[in-house]
Amino acid sequence: SFLARLPVPAVEPTAEEQALMHAGLDLDPVTRESIRRLQAHDRALLLMIVFEGFTVAEAGRAIGLSEAAARSRWQRLRTRLSTSLPHLREFDNHGSR
Repeated sequence: SFLARLPVPAVEPTAEEQALMHAGLDLDPVTRESIRRLQAHDRALLLMIVFEGFTVAEAGRAIGLSEAAARSRWQRLRTRLSTSLPHLREFDNHGSR
C-alpha cells in the first residue's frame, strides 16, 4: 500500500529515554511507550530510584512527596510496569536492591 512505502520519520529520544539508554537499557518500543505514558512525577520517580540510585524517600522528597506517598506511588508503579520492566522486581519498597 501507499502508506507502507512512506518513510518513517526519525524521532529523537526524550530525556528520559536518553537516561535509560545511558543506563545500558535498550528498551523495546512497547516499554518506551509505557514509560512515556507515565505521569511526569512517576517517570521522575522511576528514573531516580532505578537509574540514579535514590531511595524511595529521597526521590519522593525531590518531587515534593511525603515518604508514605512516595512508597505508595512506587509500589503502584512497580506493579504497573512489572511486565515491561521485569527487573523492577529486584528493587524492594525502599528503592534498594
